[in-house]
Amino acid sequence: MRIVLLLAALSTLIACSDGVTRWDGPGCQPACQAPHAEGVLEELAVCLDEDHQPESCNEAGANTVTCPGNAASVTCDSETGLPTCDGVVARPYCAN
Repeated sequence: MRIVLLLAALSTLIACSDGVTRWDGPGCQPACQAPHAEGVLEELAVCLDEDHQPESCNEAGANTVTCPGNAASVTCDSETGLPTCDGVVARPYCAN
């Protein structure tokens, strides 16, 4: 049990250290990523796999963070750091 807790703590530490906050789950999930370009201040909503990489999501065609019904825009929550749908649905998904 201690090993599982240690691994969970390390994965959280790694996720924070690379500037990524990703929804839990298998496959491509919405994530907010700290900008890497100079002059860009806002976090970006992106689709990333379990290793926080976009390549497999791009290949699968799941590279756009979308809100159900396209009724809301995706933003990065200031408290959790996770991508959310403005006022309509809490959790967006990755789509083509």
